[in-house]
Amino acid sequence: YQNNRIQLTDETLLSQDFGRMIREARMKKGFTHEQLGIKMSEKASLLKKVETGALKPDELLAKKFERALQIKLYVSADEEQE
Repeated sequence: YQNNRIQLTDETLLSQDFGRMIREARMKKGFTHEQLGIKMSEKASLLKKVETGALKPDELLAKKFERALQIKLYVSADEEQE
């Protein structure tokens, strides 16, 4: 009668493809790493690391990317499993 199972449906995860998504969105908007860095108030070197997948952005940084590039980096847990 009590539902103790964790509902995964509304959980979101950072897409495993985050680097490619960021790079494609940045190029589509015509930003260099430097220009995007200025827009996000972050260092270009940090953005490059995230873009190559060398660094996984924390939620705050990921949200900055989402805002600056108008993309969604978080997918529902279900989508990521497909």
